[in-house]
Amino acid sequence: MVSTENCQHSLSYYTSSDSRRDKVFLACGPIALFLVFIFFGASGFLPPTSPLKAPQDLADHYQHNNDNINIGISLLLLASSLWPLFAVGISNQIARIPGIHITILILQVAGGCLLGFALALIGAFFAAAAYRPGRDPLITQLASDLAWLLYMCIGSPMILQTFAISWAIFSDNREKPLIPRWIGWTVSTISVWAIPTEYVAHCFHDGPLAWDGLLSFWIPWLWGAVSYGPLFLSMWQAAGAITKKHAA
Repeated sequence: MVSTENCQHSLSYYTSSDSRRDKVFLACGPIALFLVFIFFGASGFLPPTSPLKAPQDLADHYQHNNDNINIGISLLLLASSLWPLFAVGISNQIARIPGIHITILILQVAGGCLLGFALALIGAFFAAAAYRPGRDPLITQLASDLAWLLYMCIGSPMILQTFAISWAIFSDNREKPLIPRWIGWTVSTISVWAIPTEYVAHCFHDGPLAWDGLLSFWIPWLWGAVSYGPLFLSMWQAAGAITKKHAA
């Protein structure tokens, strides 16, 4: 069984080869976010289709944008593979914190993998909605609803992952921590915006808490960019710090 001591011992020496590997993993995060954004834009989902949109109008949207949606789904599926790699890159950095508990590392990677799996399922539901353009619009509406509702539910693995990252950052009690503590507070706020989408978005068909609303869609994207940007940069900087042993 993997222990905290074994994990730390394996990272006692952080070489330039380790740095290059982890930078590749860390780069997967912003690339994945960019691909998801391209999916929404290319598929005509910016702004998102309204939950109140009539079934026939929704079916027409999928039919008129079928090629773009199919291309976008491929990008979304690629993003679903990249995000877990981003989580591995983060785990390799926070594992360098002296005294870090293995539980934190497991939670962080688990959250990242669950988020990647959720993105793959979202892509599958959007693909089902676009697969047969000429069928009953109600079936298209059902598949589309499942895709959007699942997108609202990705807040759960996101909360798990960001909680673990913040926990790791705050557990570094050194005078000069590997990751600045303010990054931990910034990442923690991602969970605040994930709560409305996770727990109440499925109850609304219009307004700011619906899946196309200000609080459920637009602000999380904006705040995600504000929060994940510093996180990525700080992890990238940490990956560039070559060490031969942990600081006491």
